[in-house]
Amino acid sequence: MADLAQLVRASDCGPEGHGFESHSPPHFFILMKAMKLCFAPMDGITTCATRFLTQKVFETFGEKSDTLFLWTEFMNIDGFLINPRKVCKHLLTTEHQKPILQIYGGNKETLIKGIREIDQHFYPFFRGIELNT
Repeated sequence: MADLAQLVRASDCGPEGHGFESHSPPHFFILMKAMKLCFAPMDGITTCATRFLTQKVFETFGEKSDTLFLWTEFMNIDGFLINPRKVCKHLLTTEHQKPILQIYGGNKETLIKGIREIDQHFYPFFRGIELNT
């Protein structure tokens, strides 16, 4: 991400501006200290591979001062406790991703039990756990 981003009025872009009128100067600048990008995928649509590609694009175009936060797809904690193989795709990650694991469940007891299980077996792979009820 560049330290300096230039924004141009639509009317300065020719007929594509479609009558956009602005009383601002034709060009103005915004100084950006650092970019923070948060990527929260959609369950059933995105996967570990999507996070991997997002991270590669970020590494290619981001600056050293920029930050990327990745989340996993939502994982039902009750499903995880009943049949982990069915929902374990949400736990897939690479050694460099360290996403935030998103879980949801129906009650306090299963959330606590599931978090303990995840913490015991998968803690080093995630930056944190986000609880959704």
